[in-house]
Amino acid sequence: MTGQIPQAELSRLESAADRAGVELCAPRLLSLGDSATIAVNDQVIAKVSRFPRQQPVAHRSVAVSRWLASTDIPSVSAIGDAVDEGPYAVTFWERVPQHRSATAAEVAEVLVRLHAIPVDSAPELEEVQPFVQVAERIDAAPLESADKKFLLERLDELRQQWPPEVGLGTAVLHGDPNSGNIVATPSGVVLVWDLERFSIGPREWDLTLQAVSYNTCGWLGDQEYGEFVAAYGHDVIAGENYPIFRDVRELRMTSWLANKADQDPGIRHEVVRRIECLRGLHGDRPWNWTAG
Repeated sequence: MTGQIPQAELSRLESAADRAGVELCAPRLLSLGDSATIAVNDQVIAKVSRFPRQQPVAHRSVAVSRWLASTDIPSVSAIGDAVDEGPYAVTFWERVPQHRSATAAEVAEVLVRLHAIPVDSAPELEEVQPFVQVAERIDAAPLESADKKFLLERLDELRQQWPPEVGLGTAVLHGDPNSGNIVATPSGVVLVWDLERFSIGPREWDLTLQAVSYNTCGWLGDQEYGEFVAAYGHDVIAGENYPIFRDVRELRMTSWLANKADQDPGIRHEVVRRIECLRGLHGDRPWNWTAG
């Protein structure tokens, strides 16, 4: 989404930019999630945390950017250190004005290289937290009480099933490797984007995001998903514990979109439909969810 920057986030940005020596030139909101992503000027993008608990995440994402610079995985580059604004934080990043979303095969190729890096060579990363922010998002979402109750009960069920048995082993994870978080430039360089969910955990966690895009959402066709599987060398859907990874991803995606349900009637309709799907009211997958 694009639009007006919320006043709280704008105030944090203005203060942090002044302290970091970054010039503001008609800043523009690009997206609003756990952080506000803002185009600061032609060369810089800022990520302004919206929740106090995101402050350590901001500092870690800068550390990950610097660590990736020592590997063979190109990534978006941090400008300076994270700037703390009270319990919040602002980070600044080099802007890549011309880029496209990575293909499924390009995502797989990045994951192959990332998952091959020795875990002990990475900066201090936490174990993957699959349920981070989910309860908070459900509580804050403009939903009917019955829908909130259902989602929270599903969250409790999945927490009891985690962690599942892992077949592929532990690796450094991107954490959220959708095609918008890995991008390609016109020159063909594929860049890792959005470093906030880097962690250590089962490789299935990364692979499941593309599988859900195919098997649940219908956003990838047979050919695209086949190219992803071929490029990575493994089909996570065939794994015995895929349903647990899938169900957690589906709940995360639904709770994230639910926080935006009051922004647009179309989003509200999609959130209601997703909850109905999770309740089993729309038959078997794929459910052909609309991207939010």
